[in-house]
Amino acid sequence: MSKKTLLAIDDDELILRLLVNLGNDAGYEVVAVQDAQLLNDTLARLSPDLIILDLVMPKLDGIEVLNTLADKGVTARLVLISGFEATLLARAGELATSLGLNLVGSVQKPLDAEKLSLVLKQIEVLG
Repeated sequence: MSKKTLLAIDDDELILRLLVNLGNDAGYEVVAVQDAQLLNDTLARLSPDLIILDLVMPKLDGIEVLNTLADKGVTARLVLISGFEATLLARAGELATSLGLNLVGSVQKPLDAEKLSLVLKQIEVLG
């Protein structure tokens, strides 16, 4: 059986390294994208099982990415992350759901490795 693929999208290199490590530990093959503008190219060659998306990035923000994912019919499970207040995560989650995306969680920054690891384990339980 092949490994599931996790697409991590965040402009912060340290956060990406954490996501890669946690994803690998959870059994995923992780593809890290630091520039959200590269997303279209990445999605053209990859069909991820899980996407972890930072909502606030330069050049292309997470809300634009949500719209792109919906336009492309992406069915991957989705976890949103943000350093802004919880209400932003909640509203973005509502948008993701209304766009038909498969939102399975959200985590506020600063990221807690244990909490994110727990989210990944919960996702695995979902099958």
